[in-house]
Amino acid sequence: MHDRAQYQIEIAGESATVYLFENLALSDESALVAHCRELPGHVRILRVDARGLGALTATGMGAVRALFAAWRERREGHFALRSSYLVATARQLESAA
Repeated sequence: MHDRAQYQIEIAGESATVYLFENLALSDESALVAHCRELPGHVRILRVDARGLGALTATGMGAVRALFAAWRERREGHFALRSSYLVATARQLESAA
């Protein structure tokens, strides 16, 4: 697990979960995206758990958008957002494997 004050990344099997925390700053976005770009190839599902953010600010939403844009570009995947729990999931398409 990558552990930083602003976020944590946990890898389990073919899934990775990014936990975002309240003190996430705009300056953390590029490091977060870089960490997720470096996820092993066997990781096919990316989840973002934003419950730790409290309120979803523009900074937090910007980080989530950048993360999913990088995932889509790198893994040719798609994502689904479940806002009732503030947990978003991105899954790599089978044809991109």
